[in-house]
Amino acid sequence: MKHVLYTVSTGLLTGAQLETEDETLLAINTPAGCAWIAGDGHPDTNAVQFIDGTPTLVEQLNPAPPSNAVQTWERDPATQIWRPVPTLAALKAHAIEPVTEILTSLDAELVRPTTELLAAQLAGSAIDSFAQAKFAALMTRKTALRARIAAINACASPADLDALAATPMP
Repeated sequence: MKHVLYTVSTGLLTGAQLETEDETLLAINTPAGCAWIAGDGHPDTNAVQFIDGTPTLVEQLNPAPPSNAVQTWERDPATQIWRPVPTLAALKAHAIEPVTEILTSLDAELVRPTTELLAAQLAGSAIDSFAQAKFAALMTRKTALRARIAAINACASPADLDALAATPMP
């Protein structure tokens, strides 16, 4: 038989479930302030109410879990179960990741032309035009990518982020 765990003080289900007939197993798996009730309940759509002193599993739409910096919650209209929804800050961080990866790879590409330009300057010799052109092109791309990060951070809504994502990466 399936059992669900609930908090005695609130009647809210914890999400823990055990399928057993063994009362001893239930007892050793019961945290303080909690109890088991036979049935198949979901923490978002059921709770335990004491009806005439007897704990009873009832249908009840429970409050959303707490939101944080990366997610909020919305109830699925079909199932009535809470679904996590990423916050704008989380969407921005996700959009910035590939830009940061490109910036990191450009840093690696900058090593050779930077070294050649520095060596020429220290030696007082002519600067290699290929190294100079490569350096300038890489720095121009890095500047464009930094502008992309600024544009991502300036987005005020997920729709703004989607519109920006539709434009080609510099």
